[in-house]
Amino acid sequence: MSSTVKHGLFLLSFLLLIIGCTQKKNSEKSPEELSSSLFEGNYKVGDYEAIVYSMHRTFEIEMQIFAQPMMFYFDKLDDEGNYIYLSDDQSMRFSMKPDHKSGTFYEINEAPLPVSKE
Repeated sequence: MSSTVKHGLFLLSFLLLIIGCTQKKNSEKSPEELSSSLFEGNYKVGDYEAIVYSMHRTFEIEMQIFAQPMMFYFDKLDDEGNYIYLSDDQSMRFSMKPDHKSGTFYEINEAPLPVSKE
């Protein structure tokens, strides 16, 4: 076998190894995919009760201070790894710790409220 063929096989093997190591495995999920199973259930938001329903990439939140359920969506992970959820009109947001057992609720012109999973 010539050195050119050996060199080509080596490069091909190396590229296949790199591609195999960098591809997302089936069991690995993106933060957006994980948020659907993490952000749901009963929460305490300040002194209020809230129920979060995961609805495939959006979240319906029923809370005593809302006249009707509000829709939120996963926006991003912040620099600390917290999950950020924004309301449709972007006037409100939840910042949730990675385990979604605690966080903070922000509303424009209002004091932040602590959030805890019940």
